[in-house]
Order: sequence, then structure tokens, then C-alpha cells
Amino acid sequence: MTTEERLEKLERELANLRAELAAEVVTRKIAVCDENGKTSASLTVTNLGPILYLHDENGKVRAALGMFEDQPGLYLYDENGKTRAVLAVTSASGGLAKIHSGPHLILYHGNGKTSAQLCTSMMGPQLTLYDENGKERMFQAVTSANLGEEFLAMAMLTLSDDNGKAGVGLTMTKDGPRLVLSDNGKPIWSAPR
Repeated sequence: MTTEERLEKLERELANLRAELAAEVVTRKIAVCDENGKTSASLTVTNLGPILYLHDENGKVRAALGMFEDQPGLYLYDENGKTRAVLAVTSASGGLAKIHSGPHLILYHGNGKTSAQLCTSMMGPQLTLYDENGKERMFQAVTSANLGEEFLAMAMLTLSDDNGKAGVGLTMTKDGPRLVLSDNGKPIWSAPR
């Protein structure tokens, strides 16, 4: 084999090796940096699952998109690192909101307490609003349930006091509207009676 043939063979082997390396990179974390070397984005695999983090100019994580315990979610953070919004799809077996499975949008007050939650599940869509102390103040839902031989469908609105206890409840079913007024969570008046 001539020197030229050996050189050509070596170049082919090197090209094949480069192609193999380019086809697959195996790592646990990838960081993308700006021209100053600060991390702008990072992709990592945690014990919760794979997560893409987006960083601000100060290097703080401001958004996270990933799989959290096998449930997809987008988390948005303020400049202090507090969670301010979450968009996720949860399952009944765990994760962000174990009560209902399905898509959720959760907004947080600056103090970290829940401000609003919009979700939909097998029972229907629900909207809950909370005060700055995290107490439920308004709950609205359109629900349906199969109760054996009977099918129940209703729209409901509940307004609560400072302690999170229901004060006004309005429901609408196939039988018509119902209004309930409560004091300290105990019904005091309703129509129809």
C-alpha cells in the first residue's frame, strides 16, 4: 500500500469516526452560554426527569420546561426565583395537583401563595380564585357525573369569606337554579327550599 493510499484510508476512517461522534452525544447536562460565558439555557436530566432551564442576564432560572415525575410542565419564575405561574398536565397518581388529573394553569401571588387555578378533569372545567393569604374565595365549575342510572350535570359558583368558608352558593341543574346563603359555612337560607 502506497503512502497516498494509506493517507486516503486514514482520512476515510477519520471521516467515519467524526460522523459517528456527530450522530450521538451522550451527557447528563448541556449548557448554552452567551458571548461572556454566562449560561443562557441548560438542558439536564434530574431525578424528576429531563428539564430545559432558561436563565436571565443575571444567571437566574426564569423558566423551566420539562417532565416532572412523568408529567409535562412549564414553570415561570420571577426575578427572586419564586414560582409565579405553572402550566402542567397532571395525572391522578401524583405530581403538581393530585386532586384532579388533566391540564392545569396555576398563578401565584408574589408571596408564593396560590392566586388562581384553572383546570379541567374528567368532571369538567374548574376555576378557583384565592386571596393573598391563599384562602379560597371563589370557586366556579361546570361538572358532570354518571351516578349509576342518573346523570348529573351542573354549573356552580361558590363565594367564600375571609376564612375560606362558603358564604354564597349558586348551582344550576336540569331541575333549575338553587341559591344557598351560609354563615360561617352553615346554610342559613336557600331558594328553592
